[in-house]
Amino acid sequence: METLVAERQPRNRSSAEHIEQKIRALDWRDIQLWCIGFVVLVVLAAGFVALLAPQLVWHIGAVVARQQDIVQLIFGLTALLILLNLYLFQQRLVIAADATRVDPSIANRRTESTNGRSHRSV
Repeated sequence: METLVAERQPRNRSSAEHIEQKIRALDWRDIQLWCIGFVVLVVLAAGFVALLAPQLVWHIGAVVARQQDIVQLIFGLTALLILLNLYLFQQRLVIAADATRVDPSIANRRTESTNGRSHRSV
């Protein structure tokens, strides 16, 4: 009987370690997605500042305002931002599904933390 218990403990430990490793991988992927969003935000802000700074400081017209294909540039930027949002949303769904597969209580904790409420019983 003791050998059965001893044999099951390493499996439980490796299972627990495997689950912990999966949780760390999910958290790392979540951080990566937030970083991607933050970098895109910084690049867009820098681009707008680069367009507006010469106009504000030196009172000259921006180069983009004089271009003939401004509508196509705006449309392209909008399309890229929509694609980025779709990608980030899809990846967040994958992370949520993986978290639920690894441990259903993780999904509940993430939902509670994003809602700002706790449904824990005392």
